[in-house]
Amino acid sequence: MVKHNSPACIYLKYSGPWIHFIEALRDASLDNGDLDVESLHHLRHPHQYALNIDDDNHLFSLKQFLADQNASRQTYTDHQRNHNERYPDDPMLSFAQVVSKVEEWSGVVPIVSDMCPKFCIAYNAAYKDLEAFPICSSSRYDEFQLAISHGHDKVPAQQYYTMPLGPQLQAL
Repeated sequence: MVKHNSPACIYLKYSGPWIHFIEALRDASLDNGDLDVESLHHLRHPHQYALNIDDDNHLFSLKQFLADQNASRQTYTDHQRNHNERYPDDPMLSFAQVVSKVEEWSGVVPIVSDMCPKFCIAYNAAYKDLEAFPICSSSRYDEFQLAISHGHDKVPAQQYYTMPLGPQLQAL
């Protein structure tokens, strides 16, 4: 254990924003993370039964979603539109609906975070309150949306997804 007056501790004290990252890792827990309440509940109280999808349209939508996993969202949407034109009485779920169902069935819900559009940083820990990264000066928000909304609509310029490990392991 490092003593508070040791050279290593003194160095870390003056190492700028990195100390915030170290502190965030040290203090990390399920209770102060980015998981929503429902995801935390599923993680702490996992399902004790095998998944059974008894709705044929939901099952077909899931199979199509998995078949299109390396394609674009538009590919799935095109398949859904074509299917629903041909079989209007047996509709396929929309992309948003099938993603929502997959999250519900698996308990795996992504954590979406803002990031620099130039891939410099993620806006978390020491940088969570910044509106622009000081080194590259890129805005955290879509500048076009900010301009046309007169600064009211703060739409992230870039985001990334984190798939938490705990729910993924439980889904196995």
